[in-house]
Amino acid sequence: MSAVGELMLDVRDLTVRYTRGRKVVSALQDVSVTVGVGETLGVVGESGSGKSTLGRAIVGLAPVHSGTITFAGEDITHAGERRRRDLSKNLQVIFQDPYSSLNPTRTIGQTLAETLRVHGKLSAAEVSGRVASMLERVGLSADAAQRYPGRFSGGQRQRIAIARALMAQPRLVICDEPVSALDLSVQAQVVNLLRDLQTELGLSYLFIAHDLDIVRHLSDRIAVVYRGRIVEQGPADSVYDSPETDYTRALLDAVPIPDPVRQRERREARRARRQGSQSARCAPTVTEMETP
Repeated sequence: MSAVGELMLDVRDLTVRYTRGRKVVSALQDVSVTVGVGETLGVVGESGSGKSTLGRAIVGLAPVHSGTITFAGEDITHAGERRRRDLSKNLQVIFQDPYSSLNPTRTIGQTLAETLRVHGKLSAAEVSGRVASMLERVGLSADAAQRYPGRFSGGQRQRIAIARALMAQPRLVICDEPVSALDLSVQAQVVNLLRDLQTELGLSYLFIAHDLDIVRHLSDRIAVVYRGRIVEQGPADSVYDSPETDYTRALLDAVPIPDPVRQRERREARRARRQGSQSARCAPTVTEMETP
């Protein structure tokens, strides 16, 4: 992780709206975030908060109603399909589900090589070499290229998804809940891998997740999203150690801990805070945030 310097990504006053029947729904409202070169911005919020919509809008998969998205100094808010294809060399995504994000009918080698065929003219030997090198870089053997996704575990598939995202040597990677579908032990391995690759390759990350504890370990700064708006933003340690809103505190309380006594005490303290709060503007109301 590195300090903020030159901006890789600059999102200003972004509003995303969807039409559902006769109703217009704002998924994001006036959201502004930045990601510096070599920096990680963590974007955290509960399911439905709008955090994944932010990532989708940046890569052109969600309709931008207003605001601007600037990547590496270029306004890409309304970039067309051809420009988006060119941008994918420098702007890649790691999706949440390692099971559905890989084509089961193609070998891992075929999947990884596809990016190179789109963005460069390399010989078959050069492509094979790059595929083998990237697989080894993410902790898999080179012979994994000959196998199909069904032969791999969830953690291994997510490593493959990371390798695919990095094949074109991008500058910014949108990590959309990349560890939420994995076991806790595998989550730690993937987070450590992402951190090591960032240091090695000088990557910038927009890391989207609902778990504030995971986000803290990878991020330089954190933006907290609630109902389509940013309610808190700042250095990762400050947001984690001294949250400013009830909503951020509730996200922290929702992180499970292995000690049942401490978990019960924390749950009771959360109830007391809610009962004594004079302002419910940012107070969470969803049951999904309750922990056992």
